[in-house]
Amino acid sequence: MSIEEQELKLLKQQSNIFNAKKLRAKFSDKSQTHLQNGIAYAMRYIKRYSSIIINFRRNGNNPKRSTLQLENKIILWFFLIMEVVFGFFGLGIPNLYFFVALLYRCCNNNAMQYGYNPDNGQTNYFLNYSLVVYCAKDRITENAKYNLLLENPKKLELNREKLNEIDNSALNGIIDILFAIKLLQCVPIVGVIGGVLCWNEFRKMLKFEQLKFERIRK
Repeated sequence: MSIEEQELKLLKQQSNIFNAKKLRAKFSDKSQTHLQNGIAYAMRYIKRYSSIIINFRRNGNNPKRSTLQLENKIILWFFLIMEVVFGFFGLGIPNLYFFVALLYRCCNNNAMQYGYNPDNGQTNYFLNYSLVVYCAKDRITENAKYNLLLENPKKLELNREKLNEIDNSALNGIIDILFAIKLLQCVPIVGVIGGVLCWNEFRKMLKFEQLKFERIRK
């Protein structure tokens, strides 16, 4: 299966079954917007202060590709256990810290597997853009725009404002995808289902971002 076919397969999958109208209808549009904005605001601080996890043991070193792949696999299965445990106790919202920290840790590992420095502005832009596309309402259209950009990435002009904008868009998109799942995960015991769904989104985000770096390398 080609990279493009794998991307489309991921994007055509329903984001999550609990982004349902019945669950969202329990909240007014205004309260839902305020809640999502509040969580997104908190996530920007979470990402800023989770650098100890994101950059742990990196210190400018370039680990072997096999080491990075193994680390991502360990994180993936560790995160599944964590999500299930947090869901069992109804701690869906507090677990956002680990979701953001471990997601960007694994995304950075993906970038380094293909020889890209995650601290580089362009690499960071493409990493966040992958998450924006995955979380977009019209995924297929946004993915086509992204692929056009990847055909000539040198034309991309970046500044601090643009990097902050794409970073915020990625975090807002993640919250939109996880909103209903996290509400479910806040219900003790039943939250185990939310934990598994949350882990599944984590896994698909990583896979999509990895496919993008494979496309860039080619």
